[in-house]
Amino acid sequence: MNKSKLMLILASSVLLVSCGAGEKEVTFDQAKETASEILEATKDENFKAPTKATGELYTKMKDKGEAKISFICDMDNSYFYSKMEAIQVNDATSKTTEGVMEEWSYKEGEENIEAMSVTSDSETLKYYTKTREWSPSYTPTTFVSLQDELLEELSKAKTEKDFVDVTEGINTIKYKTSGKGNLTIEATGDDGEILNLVIKDNLLTHLEVTTKEATETYSVTYGKADFKKPNLSEFQDLSSIAM
Repeated sequence: MNKSKLMLILASSVLLVSCGAGEKEVTFDQAKETASEILEATKDENFKAPTKATGELYTKMKDKGEAKISFICDMDNSYFYSKMEAIQVNDATSKTTEGVMEEWSYKEGEENIEAMSVTSDSETLKYYTKTREWSPSYTPTTFVSLQDELLEELSKAKTEKDFVDVTEGINTIKYKTSGKGNLTIEATGDDGEILNLVIKDNLLTHLEVTTKEATETYSVTYGKADFKKPNLSEFQDLSSIAM
């Protein structure tokens, strides 16, 4: 085999992998079986969710308002960070950030620190306090619980119509899998409704739901949590203020 032909075969193989080779469309009943297998795995007493996660939650309202929340969670070290941005879409090319809120929750020695930075109308307030408990807003188990809730609806549906009716507005739906623990659901509706669910290795990595009112998207990467502590010298200590 000459070198040019070999390179062409290799290039084609890379393209197939990048386009999702290995994932095949399956029937509703096969999707139910895969959903049940994933539920069995995540509900097993020996199941351990990842301890680190980085993700983004995005909401776009039809009235042109947007909100984006990015987060970092490290269960091993009791670190949590989130950043929420409220955005007003003015037109097709212009957006205005109306407010930004950052939150840190982490263990410092024997104490837990809760810090917050809020920016609105060009003014920023920064403050922190010491608490008894570490309080993350999102953890890897948050998304395991979310996926299990959706998969339970699928696994309990006697017919596809039962499941589709739960997902309002959906009229066409496809199920795909690349093996045990992996499931993709793609659905669309007449008025632009969308459901896109991706589970890999028994873990939710992507969820998009679009209705007539809004679009909500969840994207999660597990095993990654690059957390940075805030510079508390720039924050007001509310713990020292007498109530």
